[in-house]
Amino acid sequence: MIPSRNLAEPSGLLGNWQGRRSLANSQVVNTAVVRHAERSRDSDDEDGYRRSSMDGVRVAPVGVRVDDRGSACRIVYVDGRGTRRAVRLEQAGTVAFEDGRMVRSIPSRRGQKHAPGRYWSATTGELVEYESHLECRWMTLLDFDPRVVAFVSQPLRLEAADGSGAWEHTPDVFARRDDGSVLLLDVKETSRLGRPEVVLQHSRTAAVCRRLGWAYDMVGEPPAQRWANVSWLAGYRRPVYLGAELIDGLVELACDPIRLGDLVGAAPVAEIARPVVFHLLWRGLLVADLDSGPLRDSTVVRAWEPGR
Repeated sequence: MIPSRNLAEPSGLLGNWQGRRSLANSQVVNTAVVRHAERSRDSDDEDGYRRSSMDGVRVAPVGVRVDDRGSACRIVYVDGRGTRRAVRLEQAGTVAFEDGRMVRSIPSRRGQKHAPGRYWSATTGELVEYESHLECRWMTLLDFDPRVVAFVSQPLRLEAADGSGAWEHTPDVFARRDDGSVLLLDVKETSRLGRPEVVLQHSRTAAVCRRLGWAYDMVGEPPAQRWANVSWLAGYRRPVYLGAELIDGLVELACDPIRLGDLVGAAPVAEIARPVVFHLLWRGLLVADLDSGPLRDSTVVRAWEPGR
């Protein structure tokens, strides 16, 4: 029998997991801000601000630097106060882009082919705008990834020049991981990935990210089976209230691998325990193979263990 606890008493395990993400996020952001203050003093002495023709925001001017290979690049972003800024690549590691605003607005008009909207992130507790349902799927997968502590849409614009001339590009998603590393993501329809202009965009953005030390990927449709399972679990991503007292007992029972149906059946009321188990799978406190087949009562689950 699973020991019961007062519903008003938060689960220690779940609280620790949520706290881990919040603490990691704050540490990453705080470190970035401190490093930014230390390493960008030279750019703070620029001659004030100039007025941007876009949105009436202020722009902090920063010169474009050409590196030893003859390619110029800077990153334009909008900080949390609405000031449009630009930094050289060597300064980008000091900027918490996840705390900024979108550098471009997502169009929404009658008759357009894609369907924009907003996704509620369990990782940050914020709404994140997406430009298409495909982009929303990848946001859901990022939200499910326990290494990701923050992600934002349309976070920055790359302005660069290479042997073919000047170019600019706004990636779709910026994600910060718990170790401070960055993943930049572009989302395209699978049928477009082979087009020459898309291949060129990928090549240019990947080259900039290599110089920054950021991970970069351009993705189409996610793996079908994994998406089916993660999208199901996403329906249980919000905080648990009914059945919260079952959490510690369910996790304890899953210290040894157990079938999902048996784990649910061990609870006093299976109808309450089942959504709690799905929530724990979403949070990563329980783990299962999400790539080989659909989640069933026969699916083997186990408690998450550090290092596995």
